[in-house]
Amino acid sequence: MPGPTGLTDGSSSSSSSSSRSSREKKAAERTFAGNVNSDSVMHHKLPHSVRARFIRFVPLEWNPSGKIGMRVEVYGCSYSKYPQALKIMDSGGHAQVGAPELDTGINGRHHEDARTDQQNRQYEGAAAAEREESSREESDVADFDGRSSLLYRFNQKLMSTLKDVISLKFKSMQGDGVLFHGEGQRGDHITLELQKGRLALHLNLEDSKSRLSSSLPSATLGSLLDDQHWHSVLIERVGKLVNFTVDKHTQHFRTKGEADALDIDYELSFGGIPVPGKPGTFLKKNFHGCIENLYYNGINIIDLAKRRKHQIYTVGNVTFSCFEPQIVPITFVNSSSSYLLLPGTPQIDGLSVSFQFRTWNKDGLLLSTELSKGSGTLLLSLEGGTMRLLIQKVTEYAAEILTGSNLNDGLWHSVSINARRNRITLTLDNDAASPAQETSRVQIYSGSSYYFGGCPDNLTDSQCLNPIKAFQGCMRLIFIDNQPKDLISVQQGSLGNFSDLHIDLCSIKDRRDQTLGKENQPLPLQLTV
Repeated sequence: MPGPTGLTDGSSSSSSSSSRSSREKKAAERTFAGNVNSDSVMHHKLPHSVRARFIRFVPLEWNPSGKIGMRVEVYGCSYSKYPQALKIMDSGGHAQVGAPELDTGINGRHHEDARTDQQNRQYEGAAAAEREESSREESDVADFDGRSSLLYRFNQKLMSTLKDVISLKFKSMQGDGVLFHGEGQRGDHITLELQKGRLALHLNLEDSKSRLSSSLPSATLGSLLDDQHWHSVLIERVGKLVNFTVDKHTQHFRTKGEADALDIDYELSFGGIPVPGKPGTFLKKNFHGCIENLYYNGINIIDLAKRRKHQIYTVGNVTFSCFEPQIVPITFVNSSSSYLLLPGTPQIDGLSVSFQFRTWNKDGLLLSTELSKGSGTLLLSLEGGTMRLLIQKVTEYAAEILTGSNLNDGLWHSVSINARRNRITLTLDNDAASPAQETSRVQIYSGSSYYFGGCPDNLTDSQCLNPIKAFQGCMRLIFIDNQPKDLISVQQGSLGNFSDLHIDLCSIKDRRDQTLGKENQPLPLQLTV
């Protein structure tokens, strides 16, 4: 039970209660001792396991010099044998747990390569065995490095399904990448991909005019999903009717095309779309991150890959543990008082600063530093969603660069400033802007203090300039003089200074409306087992 990250407030004791129903009056209660600062962790183990749907924590005492605040992590038992996402109500109101039957291509539709009844029974029996063998009581996770994928190859040329259930969890720091893809020669395709931090589902049933490269998504959900937190996904399809759910937000739609069955040739790919005959080449940007408990119609894909089953072909490097990058974000909370002060090495001939940021605000100070030896003051800011770099002396502007637009889109953007030998370069999202055209030769010497996001009230104008309001949003991966800055040391008070920050957390929220109206409620789907 650590304290709230980046704050001196905390809870010295709290109670918890749990119940198996929101209406249940009787509940088990316990009181836990908390910590006395924002960094130490208090561990508490229950003597017995508890089964509950709801857990409530109530702070009882807290630091008298601070505010009520608490951060809690709860660790549960192993996963159930089958994802709860696959519990679906049939038309009679009865719960059905499991995967839908696979349409063989014979019942309801005719295919030239339709299998015989005996082949159907053999394949469906094998699929059922795969489901039973791979549904163990544990979590299965795979880590994709952005250059890898898993291919699930069918036992026959064509897989034709009238009903599909696909479920998974994922987390990533990249806003773009393909999670899975399958397609058929008649134009059928299904693709789930991250696009600028949102999940886009492409689904088409026998419409040869609709191609993945040119078609708009059938549905889009979520935002800021590149936050390195786990997000759950569930796709349910019966014929043309589809429920698409991301983190409990559901969108329903009717697919394009004339048929009810989804015909996929040869294989499904997870993590990317390999180009046939070109090893290591992918059609679109690959997914970079972790996928957990990936089920396709009841088949545990990651478990098959871990056990090196013949149905799975691995492209590139896929590992079965989730790599946790040690990246610490910070959130600038207050548009008038938030700031971060970091030290630099003064009087270096030149300057080098880089970081990443995300925000919804069009205006805000990103960086201010007083340069050495009379070089002036460097200002980096957002103004109307455009980035502006300014080297300002007492009576004149020594250099100015404007670049980018709509940088307040909530996505992560990278920025780098390099000054060497009278040349200043501003690089935004790996696209270097033109060097500033200086009217006179200006030598730039680095300063000793770098203010990110805003300025303290007690500084002179030369130490920190802020002609606009302070920055509200998140930053991470801050480098000064090509050296990374340890923001946990800032939190612990051993490096720099700060005010009104959340450290080790990017807490900005999606400003787009995620509220579900009646028109967006899930469609009633009937799946049988």
